[in-house]
Amino acid sequence: MERPEFQPAVSVEAALGSGPLTGRLFRIAVPLIFNQGSVILMMFVDRMFLSWYGTDEISAVWPATFLYMACATLFYGVTAFINIYVAQYHGAGNKKMCSATVWQGAYLALGAYLLLLLVIPLGRQSFTWFGHRPEIAGLERTYFTVMMCAAVMPMMNNNFASFFTGRGLTHITMLSNVTGNAINIFLDWVLIFGHLGAPRLGIFGAALATAVSSAVPPAIMFALFLKPGYQADYDTRGQRRVRPGLLKKFLKLGLPSGIHDLTYYLAVALFFMFMGRALPESLAANNIAWSINELLTVYIHGLTLANTTLLAQCIGAGRQEEGERLTYLVLKILLGMALVVGAVYVLFGEDIFWLFRPRVT
Repeated sequence: MERPEFQPAVSVEAALGSGPLTGRLFRIAVPLIFNQGSVILMMFVDRMFLSWYGTDEISAVWPATFLYMACATLFYGVTAFINIYVAQYHGAGNKKMCSATVWQGAYLALGAYLLLLLVIPLGRQSFTWFGHRPEIAGLERTYFTVMMCAAVMPMMNNNFASFFTGRGLTHITMLSNVTGNAINIFLDWVLIFGHLGAPRLGIFGAALATAVSSAVPPAIMFALFLKPGYQADYDTRGQRRVRPGLLKKFLKLGLPSGIHDLTYYLAVALFFMFMGRALPESLAANNIAWSINELLTVYIHGLTLANTTLLAQCIGAGRQEEGERLTYLVLKILLGMALVVGAVYVLFGEDIFWLFRPRVT
């Protein structure tokens, strides 16, 4: 990627910060794990509560989830790429282009959302085409439809989070997503089980809670993005115009990443669509195992995004060798964490599955 040089670069220390490489990595990575894992955590809570609610509900939620993710992941991957551009512009000291990049990401997300809405009827029919039992297919259609209607929110979350994560201010994205997750857990409890006078909505309540709460983090970050302080330094309100050249760059460089994610989620979605023909108990057990695996490996997303963020900042500031050392460091950490997660599965597997035992609520 070319180094942007629209303005004179700031000092390297101002752009990248100082201190040991490991400390700077974790200062960015830990909040990013919360940020990148926010959607996964929301869906994990959905599935845990739905496993308490009924076998059909937990059986239906994973095929619907992965079909939704297969539809949305191409554009989700492109908007995630915005972070790299913000980081590189920040490393080069180009504040206005940091803001312009975020606005282009918002326009991309809105355009992608319109396309995703057109896919909903096809997705709803696919559960029947794959031979799922009518009672399961009906629940799958409900969850899939609600999640697709809210698909713009994770993309906007990626986009507005990039303005902060790309500049190393990951605590803002962490607090925003923690707030969204807290609201999601509360709404799940209320809407799935019908507490506090609300109707007992089951899987529709789970999807609705996730959809509503997923709007909270991007709303918080968008409000902060427009604050007078950022307007003065980054001209956040004045960089709203559409920049076709920048949009083309995002698509050119972001689509390969999105296609990579698409192939994964499409393969897994097909697996779950075929699994949808299985007995409810078998399907439920499979879905619970995937839910646990997704949660326990969420650190991967945060560490890799922290790596790309710091690497882009290093490139923008002309410190490529430091970026190489960073990448090797992240690889070692990921291998070590894989051993830790494997040990957790072996030692505490039954205790983790206990979370999904049906219970009276």
